[in-house]
Amino acid sequence: MFKKQYLDFHIHDNCFVYKGRRFNLADIKSIRFAQAIHDVHYVMVETSSTHQVSMIIEMKNGETVKLKEADKLLKNSNDEVVDEIRAIYITISEKTFRQRADAYQEQVRNCGYFHYNGWRLYPNGRYVESDKGKFSLEEYSLHKHYGFLELRPKAPTVFDKIKRQVSSKMIGINTNTDTDVIFPLLKHYFGMSWVS
Repeated sequence: MFKKQYLDFHIHDNCFVYKGRRFNLADIKSIRFAQAIHDVHYVMVETSSTHQVSMIIEMKNGETVKLKEADKLLKNSNDEVVDEIRAIYITISEKTFRQRADAYQEQVRNCGYFHYNGWRLYPNGRYVESDKGKFSLEEYSLHKHYGFLELRPKAPTVFDKIKRQVSSKMIGINTNTDTDVIFPLLKHYFGMSWVS
């Protein structure tokens, strides 16, 4: 199914086996996935691209399974392995989508909000909260970047505009965890969607 270092990764109907260990799909809590492509351009010299990919499967018991491929000293990443990890991510995320979405929805039913990457999202109150503060979605909008939703004032002050121009720090929500789940939840609970 998968080549090279992932020959020992096998996905079955209700589990996956990695390095001889069996993990039940029903025990998956979340999936983090990130991919980057780095293009190198030289004047009058051939260009090159390198790919990096990382996937972390977090189980309900706190254990993690990590797969990654990245450039190493004197060795570029293997595009074939990058494709293999991407294929593993797609397959496992499709098989576990409903259970991961249900876990967030159960939090809303029980608590009125759901936890996501250090944030609490309150659909009824239409605000988000973390140790960075409480942000009303009537006053702030969420701007989508790759792997990140930036919180930006809808009516920025002059100070907000200057601060945004001179500072590289943005307040926002990392969306690399359960990316396939968070955007449908934001659409369902908050009516938010973005064009890809």
